[in-house]
Amino acid sequence: NEENIDKLIIDGQNLDFNLDISYIGVTFRIFPDGSAPTDDLSIPSYTTALPIIENLILAEGKLENVNLMITFNDGIFLMYIGLKDTLSVNKFLDRLEALLLNEYPEYRFFWGIGEVPPKERGFSQQYKKALFALEQCIDSNLPERRLTYKDSRITGLIYHASGNEQLKDQAQQTLGKIFENDKNNTLGMNLMQTLTTFLKCNYNASLTARELHLHRQSLLYRLEKIEQLTECSLSNHDDLFLLEFYSRLLLKF
Repeated sequence: NEENIDKLIIDGQNLDFNLDISYIGVTFRIFPDGSAPTDDLSIPSYTTALPIIENLILAEGKLENVNLMITFNDGIFLMYIGLKDTLSVNKFLDRLEALLLNEYPEYRFFWGIGEVPPKERGFSQQYKKALFALEQCIDSNLPERRLTYKDSRITGLIYHASGNEQLKDQAQQTLGKIFENDKNNTLGMNLMQTLTTFLKCNYNASLTARELHLHRQSLLYRLEKIEQLTECSLSNHDDLFLLEFYSRLLLKF
């Protein structure tokens, strides 16, 4: 909450933290391994371990020369990390999670990352965005158990749409022929992989060809085949939106 954030910032000032740099907000929660991550299954039993968890995180931050503030409230850890980009944040969180899992293998950790790049001194907004990302990560129960605020908006949309059978039927009707083609194809031409890579590469044919290790002409042949099977144009914005939405809905990529 806002009061908790204000206290954390005051504590940071008292401890001579550098508040002239931007901090990325990160939230995380702990749940028992093998259980559905719901509020009523949050572990109260790790309360005695809170000082150990905080000290592990602070020690790792010091080792990595990372400006770091951390607090815990209502079952949620909140950290402000003085790092500049998503890649750096994820590398640091990879190390933290490895340490925590080594210490507490019976738990799972779900993470929400705020806005990257962070806005100067936007502590309250960082908290809200990191918390939103965490909630979407928990609700969606993603295998990677980590979401940025930017990605969480799309993930939340897909998660809520996944319960709509009519939308799923529409997605299956549009992409069904691609799935059938890949299932029966004996030449190893994976059109679904081609489509998802094309979408991830922001519709850039040259980059897609490099990612798939394909000659450009081979890729163009596959893209033309996708258009024929889906009856969608890969040069039409609305069709591209539908293909990406349906692909994410069925494949959760």
